[in-house]
Amino acid sequence: MQPVAFKAEHFFDMAMQPAQTYHRDLLTLEDARTLEGEYAHSLMDGDEPMSCVGLAPFNRHCVRIWALLSDKARGGKFVEVHRWAKFYVTNLPFRRIEATAAIDFEAAKRWLPMLGFEWESTMRSFDERGVDHHLYAIVREAS
Repeated sequence: MQPVAFKAEHFFDMAMQPAQTYHRDLLTLEDARTLEGEYAHSLMDGDEPMSCVGLAPFNRHCVRIWALLSDKARGGKFVEVHRWAKFYVTNLPFRRIEATAAIDFEAAKRWLPMLGFEWESTMRSFDERGVDHHLYAIVREAS
């Protein structure tokens, strides 16, 4: 698998996990283009995206990470996705990195701690569907 710059088309080309497919109804191609940027990457298996990840900045020290995974990222492919995601998160130059997971998205709630995130709180009616989310964060010492 090869990391490449995230392109909006990757969002629509990916066979997303069922728990994440609702995002397709919320974003147009133009909306997805706003996710492209310096810290946005896709992990490609040939021409097929296995994951897409990027950041939404709050300020120069705090960002919220977003990630979408392919339903085909299973077994050995998930191991590769995980290794790359761990490398990506570990090398981000921010003091606080936040992530959220829908309260009923068990796979995400298991994965985020494996990437180094710690649970902080529950946010009520967080997403467009009115679903509660857990907030996770990695907080690094100020330099």
